[in-house]
Amino acid sequence: MNPAPRVTLKQIAQEAKLSIAAVSMALRNHPRIGKPTCVRVQKLAKAMGYQPDPALSALVAYRQDRRVRPAGSVVALVYVKPQEIALPERETREELAGIQETAHSLGYGLDTFSTTLEESDQARVLRIVRNRGIRGIIFQFLDSDPSQLKADWGFVSAVGLGIVSRDSKLPLPIVCGDHFHGSWEAMRQIAKKGYTRPAVLMPTSFPAPLRHELLGGYLVGLRECLGNPEACDLEVNFSPQAPWRQEIVTFLNRKKPDVLISAGRAKSLFDWLAKEQPALAKKVDVCTLDAVPEEQFLSGMLQDRHGVGSVAMENLHKLILANITGPSERSQATYIPPAWREGQSLATKKSSPRRPASAPAR
Repeated sequence: MNPAPRVTLKQIAQEAKLSIAAVSMALRNHPRIGKPTCVRVQKLAKAMGYQPDPALSALVAYRQDRRVRPAGSVVALVYVKPQEIALPERETREELAGIQETAHSLGYGLDTFSTTLEESDQARVLRIVRNRGIRGIIFQFLDSDPSQLKADWGFVSAVGLGIVSRDSKLPLPIVCGDHFHGSWEAMRQIAKKGYTRPAVLMPTSFPAPLRHELLGGYLVGLRECLGNPEACDLEVNFSPQAPWRQEIVTFLNRKKPDVLISAGRAKSLFDWLAKEQPALAKKVDVCTLDAVPEEQFLSGMLQDRHGVGSVAMENLHKLILANITGPSERSQATYIPPAWREGQSLATKKSSPRRPASAPAR
């Protein structure tokens, strides 16, 4: 089956009754073209099924800047994970949507692959990537670390998605959510409401770098609360066989926090407390560091996973256009901040002046 012919700028120009140059500038929101014309041309291009050609874009950039080389038209998303780990549906779905939408807007197709931590399996996937002429890869690290990327990927441009240590020396640009400042911002919001004994709860299944980020933001955020509260944190194994319910009950009775910050499973935790531990539920409020957009009740941080995927694709596009392949000379990381979502699970306590605190330097 032959692919449908590509819609050209000339065809759009004929339909819009404009010059090809004017159409090109309108699609890029050039200041020389009026806003109404830009909007009209962009709507027309979308209706006609126009997609920019990344190879042609790279050629234009190459003529303007000799450092650039023509780009391929397909990129790959490669999940790197231990064999027994399943893909987390919500997290990967949101990041994938950001990657797909940005790739489409830049004129790229997207192939997806999955590989384990075995070098032979990684080499197999990379052979497919090379044979298909794919010039760029987004590595999504799931419960794994970029250091476990053992096969040779030096022939492609690449960025990574995942949580890594901030002092990492890995030669791969990383894009991830800013969990440290997200945890710190949650503490700031809690302190504004007058809570003075915050505790944080984290699953043991979280990768160690993620747990360190969340706990670090929490510890810095303690400076926001009055009364010099002590650090109060608990890591829980939520597997069905583990006695996590009793662990949480014992922890709450002993530490007596007035608010519990849950790094995961916040809604099920809140429902369980209300149903099976109503006396405790009246003494402690709950918020989350990973709010679900569809669940409006819980207050907490909304992670911008769509933005993480979008920025990763934009960064990969820049590497492809600049013809930068293989490991980079120094480690780089782009952190995408979450946003506080006000729900109904937190109350406003009796107001009192807060101790001023500034955002910690990265």
